[in-house]
Amino acid sequence: MCRLTPAILIALLTVWQQTGPAETAGEKDGKKRPAAARLFSPIGTLLVREGPGKAWSLPQLYDGLQNGHQLLTLPGAKAVIEAKEGDVRLSLVGNLPELSPSPVLETAVVVNASKDDDLDVTLDRGRILVEGRKEKGPVRVRLRFGKTEMEVELEKKASIALERFTTWRPGVPFVKKPAAGHEPEPEGVFLLLEGKASIAFQGEKRALEGPVRYYWDPRRGAQGPFPLKELPAWLTPAKDKSARATALHKAVEKVRRRLAEKKEIKDFQGLLADKDALVRAVAVLSAGATDDVAPVIAALGNGEHGEARRAAVVQLRHWTARAPDHDAKLYKLLLAEKYTANEAEIVMQLLHSFGERDLRRPETYEALIDYLAGPKLAIRELGHWHLVRLVPRGKEIAFNAAADSAQLAQAQASWRKLIPPGELPKRDKE
Repeated sequence: MCRLTPAILIALLTVWQQTGPAETAGEKDGKKRPAAARLFSPIGTLLVREGPGKAWSLPQLYDGLQNGHQLLTLPGAKAVIEAKEGDVRLSLVGNLPELSPSPVLETAVVVNASKDDDLDVTLDRGRILVEGRKEKGPVRVRLRFGKTEMEVELEKKASIALERFTTWRPGVPFVKKPAAGHEPEPEGVFLLLEGKASIAFQGEKRALEGPVRYYWDPRRGAQGPFPLKELPAWLTPAKDKSARATALHKAVEKVRRRLAEKKEIKDFQGLLADKDALVRAVAVLSAGATDDVAPVIAALGNGEHGEARRAAVVQLRHWTARAPDHDAKLYKLLLAEKYTANEAEIVMQLLHSFGERDLRRPETYEALIDYLAGPKLAIRELGHWHLVRLVPRGKEIAFNAAADSAQLAQAQASWRKLIPPGELPKRDKE
C-alpha cells in the first residue's frame, strides 16, 4: 500500500484552509434544481434553504433534496442522507460542547448533483460521515472545501469521517478595523474509519487503509497517519450513559419534535422560552447556527437562565470565528443592544482566547476577577468562563453571574485568595 508523503499530505490537507462561505456547484439561473439525494431521517433533523437570506424549510422523511440547496443539521442533531439509490450514505452530525471537546456545533453542507460521482458534497463546516454501500465496485465521492476539492474512492464497506471548523488563534485579539490577514484559522480532521480508500488531489493519487487519522492546523501543518485505536465519542454517542448526556439528548429530541410541527423556521422564540433549561440552551445554540444572532446576545445578558447564558458564550465564540467579518458584525449588534463602546469591546475581547504572553501576566487574572463583579452581566459570565478554564480548581468556588452584589463580592474574594494580586495561579498537580 502506498503511503501519503509529507508533501502530498500537506497539499491534500490545504483544503481546510478555505475560510468563508463555501461555493455551490450546480445551476445558478433560478430554475428548480434536480434532486441530488434523499433524506432518510425524521423531519426536524435537517434544515434546507435555497440560499443565503432564504427561509429554512423542513423536509420530511424520504423527501428529495435538490441540487445546490444549503443543508444544515443543528447542534446535537443528526441527519442521514442517501444518494445514488443508497449506494452511498452521508450523515451530517451536529455537536454539543459537553458531548465532544471539538469546537464543532452545527454542520452545513451542499449536496451537488453529479453524473460521474456517487456523491458530490461541499462541506462548509461541521462533521460528516460518508459510508460506501455499493455491492460492486468502489464508491466515488467528490469532497469540496471552498474553492478546493478532492476525490475519494471507497472500497466496499469503507467509511470516512471529516471535521472542519475555524477558530481564532489564542492571542489574536478583537480588532475594530482589522488589517488584511486578520481572520480565523481553519482546522480539520480526516478519518478513514474502516476499509480501503484512494484519494486524488491535484493530480496525485494515494491509497490508504483504515483505521487511521490525519489532523491539520496552520501552525503545525499536516500530521499523520495516526492509528485510530478508538472511535471518537461523536461516532459512538450511545456509550455515554451518564445522566447529563441522557438529558442533553432528550433536549435535542424535544427541539426536533417542536421544529417538526412547522413548515419553515423563522425563529426559535418558542423554544427559547421553554420551561426546560436544557431545551432553552439547545435553542440558543440552534439560533446562532441559523445566523439568528440577536436572541443569542439576549441570552448572554439574561439573568434568569444560566444554562442559556453559558450556551450563548459557546455559540458566540463559535459564530465570531465562522467568518472574518463576523467579529465586526457582532460588535455592531452589541452597540445596537445598548452596550457602551467600552462594554462591547470587552465582550468581544473575551470572545477570543488568551495567548501565552497574556497567561504569563498577573494582570490578565486580575482583570478577569474584576469582571466577576462588574456592572454588565454578560461580562461577568464571560470572565468566569475564562477563569474556570484557565484555573480548573476555581470550579469549586460558587458563582452565579446573576447573583446580588454581596455574593459576587464573596466570589471575587475567593478567587483573589486562589490567585493573589500580582501573582500567577499555581499549577494544578498532575
